[in-house]
Amino acid sequence: GSGGLTRAERSVLVACIRSVDGTAAPLLSQEPLDSNPYVAFVLQCLQVSPHRSPAAAPPLALETVLQHALTPALVAAVPEAVQGRIFAQLVELLRHFHGLPSGQLALQTLLAIPLPARLVAEQLSATLEAGRSPQSLAADIGAEDTRRDPAAAPADTVASGKRRKASRASGEPVTVTQAAEARAQSEEARLRRALQNTTPILEIVGEKPLDTLREPGLLVVSFFELLSVCLSLGTEHQAAIEHVKQQLLGNLLSLLQHCSQHTHLLSEAEWNIEMLVKSIQTSQNPQTHHHALLLLAATARVFPRRVLASVMPIFTFMGESVARQDDNFTFMVIDRTIEKIVPALVQAEQPGSSHTVLAIVGVFVDALEHIPRHRRTALFGHLLSTLGARQHLHILAALFLKKAVLSTSGGGSSN
Repeated sequence: GSGGLTRAERSVLVACIRSVDGTAAPLLSQEPLDSNPYVAFVLQCLQVSPHRSPAAAPPLALETVLQHALTPALVAAVPEAVQGRIFAQLVELLRHFHGLPSGQLALQTLLAIPLPARLVAEQLSATLEAGRSPQSLAADIGAEDTRRDPAAAPADTVASGKRRKASRASGEPVTVTQAAEARAQSEEARLRRALQNTTPILEIVGEKPLDTLREPGLLVVSFFELLSVCLSLGTEHQAAIEHVKQQLLGNLLSLLQHCSQHTHLLSEAEWNIEMLVKSIQTSQNPQTHHHALLLLAATARVFPRRVLASVMPIFTFMGESVARQDDNFTFMVIDRTIEKIVPALVQAEQPGSSHTVLAIVGVFVDALEHIPRHRRTALFGHLLSTLGARQHLHILAALFLKKAVLSTSGGGSSN
């Protein structure tokens, strides 16, 4: 902090920090970086005491270095290793002072400076790994506050503590199964907190102009890995990380739209369509459905064959869901899926070809047995109106006739 400095000392400090401009890049690049005093000076200016009042005005050193020293030109000129340290420190500021003056200054700097996407991916990975450690949960929730006020602890932590105390009080030994369950719950709680800690980084990518990220396509794998971790958590944790999933899906959509103009930046193999399908299957949140469907529709325009190959599990799942729970919400999701994905798939097809339409209609006809009778007219009517009834009614009629003939010849019901 600089609150105890005299006016003359404050003036000297400001002058020293302002001397770190574009011409200082060679000094910040001197090896070894670990003992480089200029790098240490900049990083020291970026540190804020955790005991400082969050709502207080930013310290003089922090305010000066962010407003006058860390310009886009300077950050672009220093080595990637220095960029990584600056980025990590700014993310830490943003995480601890989110929505507050110090955090706002850090965010403005992060949005302006150029960064290699690889550094963002590494920071996401480091945040997730740090959250996996047993010490991270206590650090995140504030162990001291929890000791003073048990009500401040997360519900799952308090519940598991009560179960352990009850077991000790009753004299019952803790079984291997109970111990395993406790470890699994603790691991999932830490993982959930780690995913929530990635939120500031995901927000930066969501707001940052993608032309200030070098090789943004490198983030695709990281985002899908994070999405996979989200979906691996138990259903009781999904509500707490819906916002994280929505950020990931939104950022993937932005990356796809940005990189689709430069196809060499995209790798079709990296786009995990099955993960997007699972995002729809496992969530009850309409916003998550909306983000996933928008992304699937955009993906269908760029990689139509990949999405078409995954249409079967999408609609097969939906047909099975209808059989289990015949409700308006399920059919709303199906209708929105048809509206978002089907036109994109048909639009990507070669003129004069009907292969995609045949495949799409065939999926619904094959799932006929799963669809309640009172839903069939509305569902197939919506599908035809989306495809274009005048052009494609004959395809639906032919597939129904084929299904009826095969079912009859096989001794089954024609439905």
